[in-house]
Amino acid sequence: MDKLVSPSQWSERPNVIEEHVAFVTKESEKVHSSILDHATKYYGNRPSNKLEIFGLSQKNKGTPIFVYISGGYWQELSGDISLYPVQPQFDEGISSIIVDYSRAPIVTMQDIVEEIIEASKLILDIALEHKTKSIILAGHSAGGQLCSMVLTSDWFASLPKPHRSMFKAVFHLSGVFRLKPLLKTYVNDKLQMDEELAERLSPLSLGNLRKLGETALPHTFIIAGEKDSPLFIEQAKEFTSEMIKMSNIQGVTFQIIPQMDHFNLVENLCSKNYTITKNILYLINNYL
Repeated sequence: MDKLVSPSQWSERPNVIEEHVAFVTKESEKVHSSILDHATKYYGNRPSNKLEIFGLSQKNKGTPIFVYISGGYWQELSGDISLYPVQPQFDEGISSIIVDYSRAPIVTMQDIVEEIIEASKLILDIALEHKTKSIILAGHSAGGQLCSMVLTSDWFASLPKPHRSMFKAVFHLSGVFRLKPLLKTYVNDKLQMDEELAERLSPLSLGNLRKLGETALPHTFIIAGEKDSPLFIEQAKEFTSEMIKMSNIQGVTFQIIPQMDHFNLVENLCSKNYTITKNILYLINNYL
């Protein structure tokens, strides 16, 4: 099971994790240095409870907002080195918000979910202040699970319909949808989840699927790489099957991106010519 939950074991790049960290760090530094329309806002008391906001100056009122939540199995990486999707969005006049959050073992999984919901509250406030009509969520790996936790939250369900409808689309990029397979692997060493928590925080749990079925859902994109772990691909297919059953969803799109592993699936978001980037831009420019 350790191999199945380790996407790096399925990549054709032998040093893929080191390459990934080096790549996203370099691309994030480029974004920091080249885009001056940048602000940082904090949504909580921890240093990592921050939003890095690009392209949302006063002149851009009403622009769609692309929100990105990075992965790292809730314990690695950070928002500071997850700015790589920003440039293509900025070049098209689309604002971006990169969500940073605390990682285990400093905090628990439940803490992380609560942080992301608090971040989402601030994002909605920012969107309302700037008269934005469209919010697009995207999450990679663990970030995909966190996007789903926003949509199953009591907070999201309690929103007035006009505010809830501002969330137009969600992109789950090689998302983690079932957490129980992680319990007896190295991934859980820092997370320290028990069965009850893993079930409660799994997008594919019956309770969370029921919650998803009770509220209007944005168009949902479920995407994985051809060279990802079979476990991630299987969970993506299973989540897609459940989403298709929902009568309250705007639409469901499932994609396997050829030749992509778990990591370059999102590394390439720095390019405007990449399949997923083009899909995001086409959706925003033509439908939102």
